[in-house]
Amino acid sequence: MDLALVVSSAAFITLLVLWFWKSSSNLPPGPWGLPLIGHLHLLAGMPPHRAFQRIAKKYGPITSLRLGMIPTVVISSQELAKEIFTTHDLNFASRPYLVSGDHFSYNFSGIGTSPYGELWRNTRKLCTMELFTAKCIDSFSWVRRDELSRTLEGILKDHGDDKPVEVRKVASVFSFNITSRILMSKRYFGDENVDAHAMEFKELNDKVLELAINPCISNLVPWYLRWLDWQIPRYKRIHAKQDEFLQKIVEEHKETTRECKDFLDIMLDFFGAGTQGETYVKANLIVSFAKLLLDCLFLMLQMPRRC
Repeated sequence: MDLALVVSSAAFITLLVLWFWKSSSNLPPGPWGLPLIGHLHLLAGMPPHRAFQRIAKKYGPITSLRLGMIPTVVISSQELAKEIFTTHDLNFASRPYLVSGDHFSYNFSGIGTSPYGELWRNTRKLCTMELFTAKCIDSFSWVRRDELSRTLEGILKDHGDDKPVEVRKVASVFSFNITSRILMSKRYFGDENVDAHAMEFKELNDKVLELAINPCISNLVPWYLRWLDWQIPRYKRIHAKQDEFLQKIVEEHKETTRECKDFLDIMLDFFGAGTQGETYVKANLIVSFAKLLLDCLFLMLQMPRRC
């Protein structure tokens, strides 16, 4: 038993040394890391950008780190960053593995998570031509005006006599309604009633954002160790509820014909109404709402909670 333990320990240490040696070959300079956690301890206790700045002052504008067990190259020079995003942009156009994209974006099917390739190019073209053009943005100005009018009326009605206004909640609902109306012609948070399913969906999206910005074991280890992540069952439960809500919306749009098409109708026409096409549609809806929630988060952090 003792001999087997010694042999297995020696084999493990040998494999670990070989892995570190292989992963550190042909890499830019960087500090020594620790086993398993890499250089994460150097990022603790301060904002990441300041930690990277401190490392760059010592090791130069291009440094190699390991975030957990994942080798990472950090660029801290404006000139090098410009070269990467212009001259060598195709070599750096894809994305690293993120567990949120795996589970919440239907196996990296949304524009914000899919790797560089034909799917990403086609989805980007669709969004550029049908959603983000100046003409399209102007065409939905009536939605923004209507929601702004409804929001102001609600504030005057519910918060008269100097009652405090929960600015963050009002801004969050306002943004959610605008996005849902533009994407799928639905307004879930009304003046007098609230759609229970929409509230659940909004809360699920809040949980998705929370999981996406928090550290996760799956993002810091190779694929063969991701089974160690105890949060995966939670990811799957949240995604199943999201999919149920979105599938219902997709089915409603497939059965409804309208002259003025929303973005969901456009995506169904573009990707097709089959199983794979619906997956791309739902993935991009999730990405759109996640982007909305992230923008709202930064906006609300700058707002007072009440006024």
